[in-house]
Amino acid sequence: LEILVITFGVLGAFALNNWNESKEKQKEELKILIELHGDLKQNLDEIEHDLEGHRNGMFMTDHFRNYLSGKKPVNDSLGFFLLGTAHDRQFYSKTSAFENLKSHGLAILSNDSLRTQITSLFELSYLRLEERGHLKENKFDLKGLMTPFIYRHCRIGTIQWGEIEANTIEDGQPSIPLYETEIKDVKALLADEELALAIGYNIDQRMAKIGIHLTCVERTTMVIQNIETEIARLSE
Repeated sequence: LEILVITFGVLGAFALNNWNESKEKQKEELKILIELHGDLKQNLDEIEHDLEGHRNGMFMTDHFRNYLSGKKPVNDSLGFFLLGTAHDRQFYSKTSAFENLKSHGLAILSNDSLRTQITSLFELSYLRLEERGHLKENKFDLKGLMTPFIYRHCRIGTIQWGEIEANTIEDGQPSIPLYETEIKDVKALLADEELALAIGYNIDQRMAKIGIHLTCVERTTMVIQNIETEIARLSE
């Protein structure tokens, strides 16, 4: 009988220790999921902001192409729209929670499907999105593509449209006037075949950027929702 009591005591202590370890692991998993949720919400906000910027850039570039093709009569807005063709964005993922997850070991996430979704989002989708930003100085850099044409065809005009207030720059400095951009030679601009080719490439790349941003918005939103479901389950 004494042996049985000792045996049951040892087994009970072992089971209690396993239970405590399981609860501690669950707490750590819950903490990591909450951190991931916060980072992904910030990433989603930035991606949606960048997506809106690319849509505006597409609007500006499409309008400028219509001027080049003669679909729109040339007016004083030509320089403004040419500047808009160089609008680009650079996404950098917030990864501190994901790095923390990797340091603990991906296996700490008990939901295999969710673990795969999170890993794919950070290591595939976000990396593709970062690669298409203008600071990477590659074939996706629309700012680098269009800037030479802006210097070639634009100059500062004489019509002031606004100013930078003194309280946004160094103390004691006067406000800085802002002037409209105008085209040096409209005929030369309209005859610039290299510019026309660049605008076509710009639109193709802009459409691709918008597409990958939409994909990342969809996938990030899905992962956020799945993390929320998992947090609710672990919190029961």
